[in-house]
Amino acid sequence: DTRVVGYAGRRSWEKNWQFFGWDDGIQDRLMAVYQSSQEGLILEVDDTAARFACRVRAEWPDNLGLIRGGASPVRRGDELWSVGHSVYRATDGRQWYSATLHTFDAAPPFTPRRYLPFPLVDPRSEGRAPKTLLNEAVAFPCGAFFAGDGDRFAVSLGWHDRWCEVWEFDTDTLDAA
Repeated sequence: DTRVVGYAGRRSWEKNWQFFGWDDGIQDRLMAVYQSSQEGLILEVDDTAARFACRVRAEWPDNLGLIRGGASPVRRGDELWSVGHSVYRATDGRQWYSATLHTFDAAPPFTPRRYLPFPLVDPRSEGRAPKTLLNEAVAFPCGAFFAGDGDRFAVSLGWHDRWCEVWEFDTDTLDAA
């Protein structure tokens, strides 16, 4: 469909778009993080199409795996906090998913700013990681919000493809990391 993003790396089945709103001073716009790893792609979405709005380069460290979408970014000040998931592949073909956190500017060109240099949630470190059919362990972010007076950051996660959990983090601790 020519109305939708014409991206050479596009797959026939897509998921993990991270939708967020942006007010340009004239109207509210629906945006989406289309790709998070290395070359970040931001789309503008309307009722008939999704078009490239910005391309940004992000230098994420290799230890974070291949970063993909997850929860919709949440605004805090002049940043958007984005909880995605990282895919790691073992030599035996199994893979696992960890939750990641990075931030970017809340206005175009939505430049990446900061990232947590380790997984926000690594399901293998919890000691209760049952192996699923295809994956060793899964922490897949679904939603995020600031709780309390903004001093807590809450993230809902699909846990090991079996149930959901909500984790809370101290925002000052995340800022310092």
